Amino acid sequence: MREAPPDGSASEITFDDKGRPLDLGWHSKDLAHREGAAASIRVNPENGVHIVEQFRTHGKYPARSFGYSVIVRDSETGRITNKYHEGDYAIDDPTPLSERGMIPKL
Repeated sequence: MREAPPDGSASEITFDDKGRPLDLGWHSKDLAHREGAAASIRVNPENGVHIVEQFRTHGKYPARSFGYSVIVRDSETGRITNKYHEGDYAIDDPTPLSERGMIPKL
């Protein structure tokens, strides 16, 4: 079962083929979870810029009153290029997220 340690570090990290961090995830009782920060982060391994941040608590996306549940940033500058609430796009749409402009291609 995935569980983020008490020190606040990620409970799951995937690396690219050069051994650099690519995806970081925080969990509680095996559900994506992080209070007040992104529970899932995709990083540009070339420069460390966070390019996708997904916010979840106890596996669920936050209410709209919290703000956006997904933030997408330019992979070079970190400038926000897209913000949306999960559910604003059809989950069964077969078009890759990168082609819908939601997640940048690396």
